[in-house]
Amino acid sequence: MNERLGFNPYYPPGRRYPATHTYALPQSQASTGSRKSLLLGPALVGTGISLVIAGDGREVESDAKGVLLAINLYSVFAAAALGAYILLEIVDHDSKPADGLIPIGLSFNLCILYFASVYDLIYTLFPQTFEGKIGEDPVEKFFSFLYFSILTFATAGAGDIVPLTIGSRMLVSIEILFFIFIATLGISFFVQAVHKK
Repeated sequence: MNERLGFNPYYPPGRRYPATHTYALPQSQASTGSRKSLLLGPALVGTGISLVIAGDGREVESDAKGVLLAINLYSVFAAAALGAYILLEIVDHDSKPADGLIPIGLSFNLCILYFASVYDLIYTLFPQTFEGKIGEDPVEKFFSFLYFSILTFATAGAGDIVPLTIGSRMLVSIEILFFIFIATLGISFFVQAVHKK
C-alpha cells in the first residue's frame, strides 16, 4: 500500500518517490554470513579433490611442471579466499574480537588441512617433489604432510621433509606467505583494539 503512494520507510519522511522506483533493502546478517562463508569453498573443494586423487595412489606420467603450476595457481586463489574470509571475520567482530576467534581458528585449521592434502597430492602424483621420512601407506603419508604443513604454517621447519622441485617449493612459499599475511593482519587488528580501549 505504501509503495503505491510513493512512501518508503527507509527514506526520510516527507520525501516522496515515484511508485516505479525500486529500493534496496538492507542486507541481513544471515545473508552476509552465508556469502562470506562462500570464501571457504575453494579450500574445501581443493582439499576434497586432493584427498580423493591422492587416495587413488597413481603416479602421473604427464608434464609435472604444468600440473604443479596449475596446483600452485589454484592454491594462491584458495589462500586469497581464506585470507579474505579471515579479514571479513576480523572486521565483523571489531567490537568483540573474542567472538571471531572460533571462525578464524577453524579457517587456520582448514588452511593447514588444505596444504597438507595438496602436498600429499603432488607427492602421490610426482614422488620426486619431496624427500624425507614420508612413509608409503596413504594414511601415514597424509599425516606426514599434515605434520609438514603445521611446521610450515608455523614457519618452524624441522628439515625431515624437504621440497625438491620449484613447484613444491612455490607451494610451501604460498603457505608461509599466507601465514605472514594473516599474522600481520591479526597483530594490527589487536593493536587497534587495544588503542580503542
